[in-house]
Amino acid sequence: MLKVKLLRYYKRLIPYGSLQNCWITLSDIADTLCTTIRHARNLINQMRDIGWIDWHPNTGRGHRSLLFLNYDLSQLEELIALECIEQGLYDKALAVLEENQCRLGTLLKTTTGATYKEGQLCLRLTYYRPFSALLPHTPQKNSERFLLRQIYSCLTQCDEKGVISSQLSHHWISEDNDQQWSFYLRPDLTFHNGEVINADVVSNLFTQLKSHPDYKIELEHLKEISAVQPLCVKFTLSEPDLSFPGLLSDIKYAIQPPEQLSANLRHPVIGSGFFQVKEHTENTLYLSAFRDFYGSRALPEKIAIWHVADETVSANNTSQSHQSYVGKVQLKLDNHTSNAANKEHVRLEYGCQYLLFNLNQAFSPLTSEQRQWLSTYLAPENIIQEQHLDISILGTVIARNLLHSWQAVPKIFSPKITLPETIKIAVYDQRDLRYYAEAITRLLEKQNVCCVVHYYSLVDIQHRARINRLSEQIILTSVNIDDNRPISLFRWFYADPLFRISLSNSKSQFFFNNLRLIRKTNTIDHYDIKLEKLACQMINNFWIIPLFHHLQVVLFQDEIQGVSISNWGWPELKDIWITEKS
Repeated sequence: MLKVKLLRYYKRLIPYGSLQNCWITLSDIADTLCTTIRHARNLINQMRDIGWIDWHPNTGRGHRSLLFLNYDLSQLEELIALECIEQGLYDKALAVLEENQCRLGTLLKTTTGATYKEGQLCLRLTYYRPFSALLPHTPQKNSERFLLRQIYSCLTQCDEKGVISSQLSHHWISEDNDQQWSFYLRPDLTFHNGEVINADVVSNLFTQLKSHPDYKIELEHLKEISAVQPLCVKFTLSEPDLSFPGLLSDIKYAIQPPEQLSANLRHPVIGSGFFQVKEHTENTLYLSAFRDFYGSRALPEKIAIWHVADETVSANNTSQSHQSYVGKVQLKLDNHTSNAANKEHVRLEYGCQYLLFNLNQAFSPLTSEQRQWLSTYLAPENIIQEQHLDISILGTVIARNLLHSWQAVPKIFSPKITLPETIKIAVYDQRDLRYYAEAITRLLEKQNVCCVVHYYSLVDIQHRARINRLSEQIILTSVNIDDNRPISLFRWFYADPLFRISLSNSKSQFFFNNLRLIRKTNTIDHYDIKLEKLACQMINNFWIIPLFHHLQVVLFQDEIQGVSISNWGWPELKDIWITEKS
């Protein structure tokens, strides 16, 4: 790229001063540029032709000419970097900015949006943190689960009302009192790398998943998986499951190459969805449309998502606007002209942040009376007041149940009771939960309770729960429900490691017997009302305190057509399109 090369010479002229007249000989310029007079003349003319400088030469040996640099160095670097970004040359843009990620991030924020290049629709987005490895069989945060839906397909899909429809399998039947389920695959299915998806591959994948530690509980009733035909795989269960096809709609059961479950991961990951991963680094994620996708292909051809740290967020700053990010995804079209104002789509997430009491007898649980009083004392209103938080700025709504659509559970007040001298708190290390943990700590200190707070990553807190090493009496975490709401919610009740470890033996047996009964006797469209009753029992028995629901906001301009906000707070990437400018 000519301008990148010319920039090296422009930098050598900066000592003469930018935005001011400079009288200088061509010989002096040649010395400054470390080149010949002839080459210096060519370089100066090239810079003049592209508008970087004004050059008025005087004839005659030794005569001084007028040189005027039209840009300071920072300005010019950013102009060139922007041109590189427009051409998709992100590495060159970073090199122009002298490897300064912050400067690149600032520029990327100004260029996010949708554009056409050579007839192909391309998206550029920014996100406030890097993405972890996009693998369905590992614990994932909300945005990673959204991306998994873009990269992988399942045998089935399920909507928020429990309606199950086809994905990689086009038909399924049940036999033997819903203890045998046969799924018929579409023909000519392939992974992103071209490898065939058939019954043997699916059978091998689920055989490995059955013994995987993160799947054992959910698949404990799965006895056998077999490929009865090249395009038919049969699942044999130990007990009836009327909604087994719904379980397979969850992103955890996305179809991936069985060998991808091993520790020696291949990069980039190989999926089966409408976008494939072309590159995934600490700073960038590149996706492209999968042309052999079984269904309607995605409208955008390429998507680039850059990690750009959100400088407005710090440990002491709680005033971040939730209006510039959607699930922290920024989508603006500054490079398009439009008289229309930005549209704002807002939705309340399905799940919530909550406080969980650890009732495991091995870890000195709080008594029922103590939990009852704390359920009032540590109510979300008190947490907000103690931390001096503005929930409208935080983008949250006080929760009265685990789902905002469920019946609000009334508060039960109780007299004050003596608490232990020390209470340990485990916190899933997420920004808002840190604020709440600080407020709870101060509230308990007012009751002469010493708090010991431990912060854990998502992977760590779930791992400690699975091996029964989460000994804190209070756990602060969140439940995030995916697009297959009923089955996603059932999976949380049935298999969430934090919830399972927190129950005493007697409560655990009662609770999970009820869940198995729901699975045996109800289709998935009846899960919601059954699970709501269990949630109300949990709250009324002081096992759990719902705290806050998050508001999710997406901003975009009228040039983007057909976009809706997903339940993860992201725009539906596969549906984004704009009218190509003639």
